[in-house]
Amino acid sequence: MPREFELPGLGFTRDWATSGPELEILLARESDLPVWTDISPRVFAAPFARIYWNEGAAIHLELAEGMRELPAECFAVIGPETPYIPRLGGSPVRHVHLHVGVLWPWTLRSGVRFLPESDTREARSVLDAMRRSRTVAAEGLRVRALAETVLAALPPEEWSAANADTGITRAVEQIQGDLRNPPDNAALAARLGLSVDAFIRRFRRATGSTPQAFSLHLRLGEAARLLAHGEASIDQVAEAVGFFDRYHFTKAFHLVRGVPPGVWRRYVRGHGANGADTGDEGDGRRSRSLR
Repeated sequence: MPREFELPGLGFTRDWATSGPELEILLARESDLPVWTDISPRVFAAPFARIYWNEGAAIHLELAEGMRELPAECFAVIGPETPYIPRLGGSPVRHVHLHVGVLWPWTLRSGVRFLPESDTREARSVLDAMRRSRTVAAEGLRVRALAETVLAALPPEEWSAANADTGITRAVEQIQGDLRNPPDNAALAARLGLSVDAFIRRFRRATGSTPQAFSLHLRLGEAARLLAHGEASIDQVAEAVGFFDRYHFTKAFHLVRGVPPGVWRRYVRGHGANGADTGDEGDGRRSRSLR
């Protein structure tokens, strides 16, 4: 909430928050799809949020609670780790989608949410401005503005932030800074002047997880993003997130995602918005990047 106070000689003053969720724009794309097609019976979930906008027709997702329609001319947010299966639609659709990472200590709830009409109008104006962009700088700034406008419209209960423990925040930043070789508990505890046991207890209070489990979560989340949006080989991805043995990387990744890394990469790149969401531009689809 903004802080309101009186300043001598100035009167009423309001300070707005300058910190909040830090976003990482992973993909921004607009595609013309002849149909919204089924491509796999496999349930799909990703460690990043997705923002969808459709023109021309509704599309459908099968969620755990049943089928959900994503109406045309409506912004939808699919939260991280929301499992769903895309389902057939019989009409052409223009599909805009963004993949957005939400960085710790903030988290966004899983599930599907729709923007109300008033916020949809505001976000649509940003999308229209983004389409008119004439420079890379303007386009990139408006892509970020679109993501921020849509996510800012979500109700407050959709967001949560970890305990504001500055020491643990520094520890997390150290883990994030070197996912290839993250510091062990002894090194992290020493930097905070704590015993290892005291550090683990404090870390669990702040994050709800042990340092090892939290580190593994970050490493496998980064691996999923690299597989979805990067060009590195599976061996290179494994090494980048601290697995120097492909067998153990595959085993750990499979345990979290339900499929091996190679299957994940093929599925994500051939799926998303059934081709458009991942850059598969065959079969008569036309796509263009918005970044």
